[in-house]
Amino acid sequence: MSFDEFKMANEEIVSIEPHEGLFQAVEAATGIPQENISITINEEPFFIGSEIEEFNIFTYIPLIVLAVMVALLAFVVYRSTKVVEVTETEPELSVEALLEATKQQPLDEIEFSDKSEARKVIEHFVDENPEAAALLLRNWIESDWG
Repeated sequence: MSFDEFKMANEEIVSIEPHEGLFQAVEAATGIPQENISITINEEPFFIGSEIEEFNIFTYIPLIVLAVMVALLAFVVYRSTKVVEVTETEPELSVEALLEATKQQPLDEIEFSDKSEARKVIEHFVDENPEAAALLLRNWIESDWG
């Protein structure tokens, strides 16, 4: 028997005799005597059929988007747990500390020759300590721009 044949055979409305306790409950709730109460109960069949749906890509799009979002989230979490290399920065050197490190005598007089004494001392300092000179220049530039 198919579903349509079953629906056709059982779609009649069937009248059901109410229980005596139902009359007593209505009398107690309303105060109307049982002789004056009339109750009719009909059973009407209601069928919920289901149709077989064909494959539809639009029903699976939200699941695909959800899977892509979960994959991206897992990738971000994986990348964030990667070990990061910590580099220590060198402390800034002051001009006074660099001059004391070279142990040069301070300039008392500046001569007006082709190369002044200050220029000779600076060139000598740069030749002996190029890294310290670069760090000194970097600090001066940062203090000017900062």
